[in-house]
Amino acid sequence: MSQTLNDGTRWWGYGFPGWPAVLSLGALVGLPWLVNPLLGGLTVLLAHGVVRRLYDRGTANVTVLLLGASPWLIYMSGEFMAHPVSVVWTLIAVLAVLRSKAGRGWAWMALAGAALGALFLTRPIEAFLVAPVVALWA
Repeated sequence: MSQTLNDGTRWWGYGFPGWPAVLSLGALVGLPWLVNPLLGGLTVLLAHGVVRRLYDRGTANVTVLLLGASPWLIYMSGEFMAHPVSVVWTLIAVLAVLRSKAGRGWAWMALAGAALGALFLTRPIEAFLVAPVVALWA
């Protein structure tokens, strides 16, 4: 399936508005190609934060090492699809729930809800699968 449609004069993206909104931030500064590599780096940092709160620092460090060497993450961080931003939204939601469970208050739950809303705007089917799991965990 193609990511774009061509009517003979212009190219049109078919996707949901979440990813183009994030990509437009890179286009605004003239560096759209840098968005997914930055999101890949953010994924590694957020994964460390999540695993650190669930396990110990050593496990979090090994997770980051394996994630940083992951061919999937490297490939997805080098293209223009919405996968990296959907992982970031999911990790933000999980990290916010973990912070909320540590007694950090309703603001973290609001952040989790906002991240899940952003995930819905980016990849709705993924949000329908992730949101109930995060909500039950919360």
